[in-house]
Amino acid sequence: MLKTYGIDSCLRKAHALAQIGHESGSLQFRAEKLKKGVKESDVYDGYKGRGLMQLTYRKNYVAYGKFKGVDFTGDNRTKLESYEYATDSAGWYWRHGKGFDLNKYADLNDLIYVSALINGAFNGFQHRAHNFVQAHKVLKASKCKTEANRSATYLPFERSKAYDNRDMAFGWGLWSDPDSTKAGLKKDLEASKAGYRRFLELNATNPIKKPRFGFSKTDDMIKRAQEKSK
Repeated sequence: MLKTYGIDSCLRKAHALAQIGHESGSLQFRAEKLKKGVKESDVYDGYKGRGLMQLTYRKNYVAYGKFKGVDFTGDNRTKLESYEYATDSAGWYWRHGKGFDLNKYADLNDLIYVSALINGAFNGFQHRAHNFVQAHKVLKASKCKTEANRSATYLPFERSKAYDNRDMAFGWGLWSDPDSTKAGLKKDLEASKAGYRRFLELNATNPIKKPRFGFSKTDDMIKRAQEKSK
């Protein structure tokens, strides 16, 4: 999979494995474990997470299917749980699932942005970061001759592409917020304020129109950012 999808430098491998490691529960699962009482028909328009990168939604199953020339819809959805497709689909998602190549951001050592793109927010970020450091060490990435950036220290929020993304900035504030129940990112008051403040700056020129992260109104998001950034 790494060879097929051009994940061909130590740094790219470390970043890809960091995400795969978290999404698959440290390589334990090839299919999402739903909560008790929850049926697949109840989530992601009937297509729960499958594969080492946990593809969700019918549109992604269809897109990957077109790429491979294989039908992954209906009863065929479980094909994504096979070793072959569970692994290959992770590489496909890394290169094509988001509409652009995540290798680009791995090369920049932008773990925060890559994580937010894959997760949609910062669930499990600390585990992803731990995986990255471990993979970087095992791969001896600091000594790889092909690396433009060999550092095991990924870009901080202020230098990440996430810093210029309005919704990601709010997510960084919310997941860092000591008063938030969101888990996966270290609770840090100053980091939280930085995220909320950046959200407000970006929102001033590009107002948010759809509520996210469990909020029912965009006004509630703006109010929280205003109050928590003081």
